[in-house]
Amino acid sequence: GGPSLPAARGRAVSMRVGASMSSARGPTFERVGQSRVYIVRALGLSCFVGPHWYCTLILLSFILAVGIAFTTQVATSLNLLHQVLGCVATVWSSYALLRCAAADPGMLSQTPGAKGGPGKPTQLFPSAGGRTCAPCGREQLPGELHCEFCHICIAGWDHHCPWMNKCIGADNLAAFYNFLCVSFSWLGYMVLISLYASTPA
Repeated sequence: GGPSLPAARGRAVSMRVGASMSSARGPTFERVGQSRVYIVRALGLSCFVGPHWYCTLILLSFILAVGIAFTTQVATSLNLLHQVLGCVATVWSSYALLRCAAADPGMLSQTPGAKGGPGKPTQLFPSAGGRTCAPCGREQLPGELHCEFCHICIAGWDHHCPWMNKCIGADNLAAFYNFLCVSFSWLGYMVLISLYASTPA
């Protein structure tokens, strides 16, 4: 057979980044291996910040702007119930966004000394298993993919979402679908109520 992999790379043991990194006392700001993702830890919470963090801020600003406009311009012309629902919609949608954007997508630990980077050629589809990821220095299990934007392997990779600032994978996919359901439901409510309020009596 061909040349064997070193022991650290030969076994496809997928350790999550969140479980492998030590937790220090007090607020910390640490880079995940050679990736473009950072972990901000404070008050017992961990926030995973990806390379497209500014897209999350843009989307959050849009949600707040739409919610505030609806509550102050449309709901006030109707009744207190719609004012309350407008506030609930804005807060709930914002929370769902931040919950997904701050979550670990399922990043996998890199081998110490791995070179990192986007990887060439770019991996377009999740691994079927047994593929060696040179930038991370590890063997991939089925469903894992090395993201060209985050520069790290993701378990259960679904897609890279700039609006969530990083990848959507096994550990934040449910939060992503929750955000879609919450935000589009409340957006639909606001559109219907706005159309109703603009209809002549």
